[in-house]
Amino acid sequence: MSSNRIGRINDEIQKELSALLRTVKDPRVTDRMLTITHVDTTSDLRYARIYVSALNCPDEKGLLKGLKSAAGYLRHELGSRIDLRYTHFNEQLLTAGTPGREGDLISAGILLGYSFTLDPCGRWAIDAALALGYQYQDYDRYTWYAPAAQNRLLGTRTHNRFTLTALDVALVYRF
Repeated sequence: MSSNRIGRINDEIQKELSALLRTVKDPRVTDRMLTITHVDTTSDLRYARIYVSALNCPDEKGLLKGLKSAAGYLRHELGSRIDLRYTHFNEQLLTAGTPGREGDLISAGILLGYSFTLDPCGRWAIDAALALGYQYQDYDRYTWYAPAAQNRLLGTRTHNRFTLTALDVALVYRF
């Protein structure tokens, strides 16, 4: 079976489960800002491992208990929305995850513009604008779908970038 097909199915499951999470009525789930970060489906499409990330979640165990209690509802609704032979995801495989990068991003920019008059009356002009940007990134990369207790540092990176962010030339007629 093509891994491209499994990737598309993983994306579809992720999209549908993200929409379904908004309909769960368990307060342990609805009070959190949840994101499905990754879906891993087995090659026979029988089982899926769902990785969930919650923003500012002090009670991760309570969140996972709420998700596991809603797993039957989520499985049933997912089965009605996606046409697959099997719609199983094991409640034991719901895993809290963390984002893949943590660090600092500092950016600044400057916009320079000028208007060139083309005729003596000042009605026709060419306006030009140039925007330059600088970006500094310093971040740590983690395994982005690992459980929060098992994060693995992959490395630290630093980037300095100077970029042209906009270049604009316009022919203007002023009334």
